[in-house]
Amino acid sequence: MDLHSHLSAIPDFRNHNKNFRHKLSDVLFLSVCGILSGAEGFEEIEEYGIEKEGFLRDFLELPHGIPSHDTIRRVFMHTDPEAFNKEFMTWVSSSFGANLYIGCLLKHVQFDGKTMCGSGLKGNKKTHIVSAFAEGISLGQYKVDSKSNEIKAIPELLKMLHLQDCIVSIDAMGCQKVIATQIRGKQADYFLAVKGNQANLFAQVQDTFAREEPKQCYTITDYAGNYNQVVDYQVEVTSNLKWIEVLEEWEDLKVLIKVQTSRTSKDGTAECRYYISSRNDLSGEEAYSLARNHWGIENKLHWQLDVAFREDANKTSVENAPQNLTLLNKIALNILKMDNTTKISKKAKRKKAGWSNEYLRQLLENAKIIKKT
Repeated sequence: MDLHSHLSAIPDFRNHNKNFRHKLSDVLFLSVCGILSGAEGFEEIEEYGIEKEGFLRDFLELPHGIPSHDTIRRVFMHTDPEAFNKEFMTWVSSSFGANLYIGCLLKHVQFDGKTMCGSGLKGNKKTHIVSAFAEGISLGQYKVDSKSNEIKAIPELLKMLHLQDCIVSIDAMGCQKVIATQIRGKQADYFLAVKGNQANLFAQVQDTFAREEPKQCYTITDYAGNYNQVVDYQVEVTSNLKWIEVLEEWEDLKVLIKVQTSRTSKDGTAECRYYISSRNDLSGEEAYSLARNHWGIENKLHWQLDVAFREDANKTSVENAPQNLTLLNKIALNILKMDNTTKISKKAKRKKAGWSNEYLRQLLENAKIIKKT
């Protein structure tokens, strides 16, 4: 099924009123094209539709022309975000499938949360979204009330994902016994950051590296691009767990990892991070890659949503609209990341899609948004 077919499967909240003028799938598909082509907000989606109506009629019925921005806003306010997310995740799975992980050292899925800063207007709570991400592609999302509730969101998102033979990385907020058990139950491995919120485990992991020689050590010099600093990494991995008194509480815990970073700067800073994993054959190089790549969700998803799509500047704050809007942005970002025909920036690709119907059609076909003609 192409994405338009998946959008058609979302229940229409207006079913009690058969007099509506615009199909739900038409409004959502129009919005995908508008956001993909650089539109920001509902008024710009409407204006985009008016200018591109002839092109859009190749895919949409539009029995009453282009919907108004008020209609588009109402659709985003009242469309069931869970049903929308379910169809999004099904589309990602069917469109990318096993190819999603080609070229990755391990099948690595990252979990992390992001607050939509512009959504907290007029007394509304800011919308906080936990996302799953792999190889540059957004896999799905789950809304929570605040960052502190990520612990509740991660298990719900895990339930919805096919993770067999993957390795799942989560920061310290998700380092929970029940989450580790759930990941193992999905026939996947975990790679969890350990900090003070798991005080006993944290102290015992630190103690292990202080007392024992690591099983293996991997060193590499890399660059922190944002700061133009040289960073030395020393990664230690050990399967010696005799100092872990809480071992039985952590499902299939096999190795401990210590990542020490030293930055070459005026003041020269160093820090140590610790991880636990159920992957018993984890090498030092793989541990380094997992620790580094985990933050790809920040750089390749959250940063892109903020910079290329100006998500934090968007003031949409009513009912389901913020949650549905960030999912729309992720659809557009997935589409852009599947385009290998040009190496221009995401911002430039969006402008090109707005200028060129041919390029927009190419983007939609490559990402299985529409069927190839």
